[in-house]
Amino acid sequence: GHDPEMTFDRWGKDTADVYRFVTTLPEVDPSRVGLIGISSGSEAALRCAIDYATPAFVVSIATCASPNYGNWPAQILCRDLEALQRGETSDCCGLQFKLGFFLDAVGRAPIYSIHKIECPVFFLQGSVDNAKRRGDALMAYEYMAMAKRKCKHKEIPGGDHGLDNVVVVRREEIQNWLSEIGIN
Repeated sequence: GHDPEMTFDRWGKDTADVYRFVTTLPEVDPSRVGLIGISSGSEAALRCAIDYATPAFVVSIATCASPNYGNWPAQILCRDLEALQRGETSDCCGLQFKLGFFLDAVGRAPIYSIHKIECPVFFLQGSVDNAKRRGDALMAYEYMAMAKRKCKHKEIPGGDHGLDNVVVVRREEIQNWLSEIGIN
């Protein structure tokens, strides 16, 4: 849809719709279908697994699990609340968003409900990614581990945001983890 109308909740629902469609295809084994999200796509994958579907697994790369990203949605919400309530937009990460985005990003971030995810989750990060993403991955992993959920955290030395500079390593790490959890 149109950027100003976007929320992560809507993106999570859309992800669940795609997941459900794919798992109904006759040639697909639903027990092997999971989600891989990179950066803000990781929030959509996590939201989907928290609220809308139970995939076989989630791989979260450059994890976005808290409202601690970009130019801080909570700060923008406080600063621009009156304008947002009038229907105006505010910039977050170079895009214009309406009030619903900020309320959703701040109030319903995955970190608050990460313990509800029932499938295994692999938090895969690059060591040179920004501190916010690295912190989100570790915090989400620790919350899931405390809740006795199946999860793994790994930081790839020299890996950037999205691990785009170590694509072969990224692929190998995901394949190895899928084997570890019995999805080959």
